[in-house]
Amino acid sequence: MHNYLLLTIICLALLIPSASYANLEDGIDAYNKQDYSTAFNEFHTLAETGDAKAQLMLGLMFDNALGTVRDYKQAFYWYKQSAEKSNKRAQFNVAEMLAMGQGTDQNMKQAVEWYTRAAEAGFAEAQYKLGLALGHADGTKQNLIEAYKWLDIAGNQDVEGSEIALKALDELKIHMKPGEVIEAEKRTKRWTEQFTEKQYNHMLEI
Repeated sequence: MHNYLLLTIICLALLIPSASYANLEDGIDAYNKQDYSTAFNEFHTLAETGDAKAQLMLGLMFDNALGTVRDYKQAFYWYKQSAEKSNKRAQFNVAEMLAMGQGTDQNMKQAVEWYTRAAEAGFAEAQYKLGLALGHADGTKQNLIEAYKWLDIAGNQDVEGSEIALKALDELKIHMKPGEVIEAEKRTKRWTEQFTEKQYNHMLEI
């Protein structure tokens, strides 16, 4: 279901401590070679130690029946373990499973909370889903200004599917007053500036 490309994860693996790097690298290498049994074992061992990236990958393997039987409850468990360590991709996956009631009870209110955490961390798909939820009052109160903000932010990210967010933004704008659009665009600009500054400061700390 959530069989995402691993390029981002592979790049992020370069930033983790060398003690756990070997295990994660071995797991990713096995995964890319479609040796899912080996990858599963590598990720499982590392996930048990609390490694957020391995927990995300283990959740993905349970989610998609790779190297193991499909088990949505286990997928949700490991996604959530990773999400609680601020892994934005895992946070999005938790939100998706809560929204669908897959591997856990359906709870759109909680899904919106996890979409929000991933959106604030810069994950475009979460920003899009959060914008839709706010626009349709799905699991949260309707807030057209905030819906516009998140759809605008998602639509202007250089990622695949961003045009879908822009299309939703155009449809939303029809139902908004000019003053609401102006306020939403101010919020978009403010959030983008603050996020860019945080990213820059984080790079200086590395």
